[in-house]
Amino acid sequence: MFSNQTELYISASGKPGNFGCSVYNKLFGLNKIDSIYLPRSVTCAEQLISSIKCLKIKGCSVSMPLKSKVIPFLDELDSISAETNSVNTIVNNNGILKGWNTDFWGFKEAISKYEFQSAIIYGSGSVVHSILKALIEQNIQDILITARNYGEAQKIGNLYSVKSMEFGELSKNKGLTKDILINATPAGNLSSHEMFNLIDLCHMVFDLSVNKDLNPLLKYALAKGKKAIEGLEMCEYQLQKQMLIYTGIEVDIDSIHNIVLSTYQQR
Repeated sequence: MFSNQTELYISASGKPGNFGCSVYNKLFGLNKIDSIYLPRSVTCAEQLISSIKCLKIKGCSVSMPLKSKVIPFLDELDSISAETNSVNTIVNNNGILKGWNTDFWGFKEAISKYEFQSAIIYGSGSVVHSILKALIEQNIQDILITARNYGEAQKIGNLYSVKSMEFGELSKNKGLTKDILINATPAGNLSSHEMFNLIDLCHMVFDLSVNKDLNPLLKYALAKGKKAIEGLEMCEYQLQKQMLIYTGIEVDIDSIHNIVLSTYQQR
């Protein structure tokens, strides 16, 4: 039963989905937390911050294109957010807003289950900083970054002392091989994309997007005999960390996985 004491949590994204809403509201119910979680379409960082303060929103999950844009309007950052210049979690503590980065934790936990020594990252958005930090902390030294926006990819690569290569040059380089391709863009959800050419260069493909079913990129990877890793694996771990930050409750990862399975029953 909701009341004027019920705490409000939201997800803010240019194109919000219902995944977080479904999982969080089940977690709140199971743990008897008087809270509700709602997805909202937001593209202006300053307006989002004003809304969080005005409506006394307790916590906010931040997606693209806001992960770096919200930072100038926050009062505090955790060390990972400050280092990666990327926030995906905001907590409102009596009007003091602190930004956190649980993408880093989610990705680091997800990749720890797989053995590899080299990687290609496709993308140049804010989450790439989290990916690179996690890979470097896992002692993965052979990393190559590429993107359609090569200038931005090169800039990120230089920041982390990682090699970069123009996408056109890389996709034609059949002699180059890496263990894993990490897609940090929405392009994997398209039926075809230039990036699919990179699959031949790798043994595994990790697509960070969250979908009910295998997206076209991962289906294509499986058809090529590659191992396909879904973004849900990263999402479950980052959500576990986020739940702890929001509520102080550390939910068992198996419980979160079971909620995800019940949410996506057809999987």
